[in-house]
Amino acid sequence: MSNGYERHLQQAWFLFGRDRHRDAIAEAARALELEPESADCFTVMALAHDQLEEYEHAERCAREAVLREPGESSTHRALAIVLFDRRDPDGALAAIQQAIRLDPHEVQSFAVLGQIHLVKQQWNKSLAAADQGLTLDPAHEGCLNVRTQALLHLGRLDEARITVGGVLAENPENAFSHANLGWVELHSGRHASALQHFSEALRHDPNLDWARAGLVEALKAKYRVFRFVLAFQLWLQRMSPQLRWGLVIGAYVLFRVLRSVEKSHPEWSPVLVPLGFAYAGFVYLTWTADSYFELMLSFNRFGRRAMNREQLVGAIATGVCVGVAAIGTGVALCGGDRAWFTALVALLLVVPIGGTANATAGWPRMVAGIVTAVLALLTFLGVVRAVTSGSPIPDDAGIALALAGLGCVLSTWVFPFLIHARPKR
Repeated sequence: MSNGYERHLQQAWFLFGRDRHRDAIAEAARALELEPESADCFTVMALAHDQLEEYEHAERCAREAVLREPGESSTHRALAIVLFDRRDPDGALAAIQQAIRLDPHEVQSFAVLGQIHLVKQQWNKSLAAADQGLTLDPAHEGCLNVRTQALLHLGRLDEARITVGGVLAENPENAFSHANLGWVELHSGRHASALQHFSEALRHDPNLDWARAGLVEALKAKYRVFRFVLAFQLWLQRMSPQLRWGLVIGAYVLFRVLRSVEKSHPEWSPVLVPLGFAYAGFVYLTWTADSYFELMLSFNRFGRRAMNREQLVGAIATGVCVGVAAIGTGVALCGGDRAWFTALVALLLVVPIGGTANATAGWPRMVAGIVTAVLALLTFLGVVRAVTSGSPIPDDAGIALALAGLGCVLSTWVFPFLIHARPKR
């Protein structure tokens, strides 16, 4: 190989390490002109395109690298990284397993394997991958951070705190580790400490979404009235998807049983009816607490900076719904016909609004946005028709509001799929 090729390739890796990804691609292209069959050139180009979120180019380059060096572990690992970032965890898993078969002593491969298992919510497998990597290099930051997240989801908070604390002792400027420790502290109920670590993470890396999301959650915890709901949500996050759905379905079955008991034993109504309302209120809050949190944070300058565009839009829409509900409640207290129903539908609309803000970017968020827009339009038409027609509210306004309310309730069964969908990027 020529000296010119080696020089361009080394320069490409140097520029990649300095986050100058465009320049790295250009240098790798110059090296490729001298050695057209170089897998290393395609590897650095794949990783650079991946960092630039040019995923089609990244995957094409990664596959070219594998085609040229199918027996090289690093090409399969690069392909796994690209497929992982493209939200193709199954393809990434196959690629990284091949990389490990080719070289079972490369610690970075186990860090990637652990990350893939995290996305697939396979906490024990993620922990096993991280631990296997740490037997090769006990100080590997990637494996230690994966281990922290796995322990966090397994509810082993003290172990997680010790693990990530070791990383920060060696590298106190590691933004991702600060974010991990922030989440551990948040799950432990130490909201002030969590806020400090999320802020520190964003100081080192202002674009770290993992830290930004945690900062918003920590800011929400400042409001005592929502701390219980936040603790419940974090507890749910530590469950497997199957157990989570089992809990939801079980709670609904229990609610139906209580309703049946209440009908057959009316004398128990003073106890069972409040329990039913408490259940309904709690379910409502599990769907809308984030939206109300974000509405409150939108009045805080620091809170607004921590939220992303979708959260800010959702906060504004939630504020409009609360305003309509407040007006409807006021009219109802003054004797307005069916104004209570208008207020109820306005509050129910907060459910799909929050679901849209949390839906995965791409077609899931587009579908969620369309559903929410239709429900909002029905609510708007119903309210306008009711206001312009005076009392009593006409039947067509009641039908529009009833359809909107029913749609909001049904959205609780549809939106979980849109929130957890991971379309390929």
